[in-house]
Amino acid sequence: MYKPMEDIEPFERYTVGDYYPVRIGERFCSARYHIVHKLGHGSYATIWLARDEILAKYVAIKFCVSGLDRPFEGTILKALWDEGRRAGEEHIGVTLFPKLLGEFEVEGPEIRGTKRKHRCLVTTPAMMSIAEA
Repeated sequence: MYKPMEDIEPFERYTVGDYYPVRIGERFCSARYHIVHKLGHGSYATIWLARDEILAKYVAIKFCVSGLDRPFEGTILKALWDEGRRAGEEHIGVTLFPKLLGEFEVEGPEIRGTKRKHRCLVTTPAMMSIAEA
């Protein structure tokens, strides 16, 4: 008997132009990031916990849907973090937003002769989602 899983993204969104099919154990950026656990999903991305083998710590990687032109997201995260640091070490803004550690792109699987790139944002893991906050 089919029993649907709760709180997961719709499987039909794994098509050209939508989610990238990340797998636990998969490695990215010349094996630097090792995927260990799924953290969540939203309307335009899935978020995964990964081990950064160079820094020897855990990071969160947001895999955005392909074709989504949001280059400003990384810029905004960096600006928020930098502004919080300028305001002082104790400024609450420093802890409210994840720190942007890097960005990269992955090429999605070919579907009907089409491949799309997915923008990925590497950040410090957040304590909770914005909705939960």
